[in-house]
Amino acid sequence: MNKLFLLFLITTSLSITSCNRDDSQVESTITYGINPFEESGVSGTAKFIREGNDTIIEIRLMGTTPGLSHPTHIHFNSIQEGGDIAITLEPVNGDTGTSTTRVTQLDDGTTIDYGNVIFFDGHIDIHLSQDDLQKILAKSNIGPNT
Repeated sequence: MNKLFLLFLITTSLSITSCNRDDSQVESTITYGINPFEESGVSGTAKFIREGNDTIIEIRLMGTTPGLSHPTHIHFNSIQEGGDIAITLEPVNGDTGTSTTRVTQLDDGTTIDYGNVIFFDGHIDIHLSQDDLQKILAKSNIGPNT
């Protein structure tokens, strides 16, 4: 009987503790390495930061071209599979190698929260310029593709 009562107390205590947690206030981050494509020499990181339900994506690159703006996208599927653009990110500033984008939806208007972004079946492409989107500087798989 004492063992049953003790198990009841432990279970009740765990339930009360877990009910008091507010997940919307927990800030989480995931960082992916961005690798050079071919011999571009461009590499860095993509940091996904939870802010409420939104996702802030901070790109930091080395080896970018001063004076250029490098278009950046999250594409559907892995690098190996390839895919259309799902989310257009702010271009990377070639002078600073940085970009920051708040993500709340896909380009088609579909709402996407932090939990869905970090498990998104996709990859990031960094392009040379708006005039030369075919030239990829760097790539990174994200979500389940890592």
